[in-house]
Amino acid sequence: MKYTGRLSLLLIVVAFTLFQIFVTKDPLNEQAFDTLISAIIAWFVGKQYDKMRFYAEKDFLTELYNRRFTNKFFSKLKKKADSNKLTLGVFMIDINNFKQTNDKYGHETGDEALKLLSGTIRKNIEKSDIAIRWGGDEFMILIPAVTPELADKMITQINNEFVMSINKDWTIDSDFGLSAGLAMYPADGENIGDLSNIADRRMYTIKSNSKNID
Repeated sequence: MKYTGRLSLLLIVVAFTLFQIFVTKDPLNEQAFDTLISAIIAWFVGKQYDKMRFYAEKDFLTELYNRRFTNKFFSKLKKKADSNKLTLGVFMIDINNFKQTNDKYGHETGDEALKLLSGTIRKNIEKSDIAIRWGGDEFMILIPAVTPELADKMITQINNEFVMSINKDWTIDSDFGLSAGLAMYPADGENIGDLSNIADRRMYTIKSNSKNID
């Protein structure tokens, strides 16, 4: 989603100024100061509006979309998939051993791990994919027109980069890795509730078997 509050309000100021010039016939230089002040106010108000929209739609910590927008995104992607007879993947991702590390080293360490994973996810998904912080250390990715093979390749890349960054830059003793489960629309379900539950169960099957993604 694009945040265009600043641009929209600046365009309104410009349009109003041009209208005044047309109606009053006053030269632009006579209205320059008022226009400048109006533009500064419009930019500030628009910036605050954009910030409010951002934090209404995004998770504060990871800057991924938050859970409340999942239905909106899924409905849009589902409609596109139906129109083009394509699949839609729903990935659930969870950090292995997150609670133990979080309890041992503190919430700041856990937050850094969440931010690192969210950045890794953003680097490895396409513009058409939607990444969502589902809650806690769980993330969801909605992937249009995907096959299980392509999805597996993507999540393997995310896991490898995430673990590599942990091992390279962190001095703490952690055993992080990722578990992930994939559900496919329409084969596994018709709505986001069913698909997320299926993906979640598959993810926890992997997690319970203590298998990280290789």
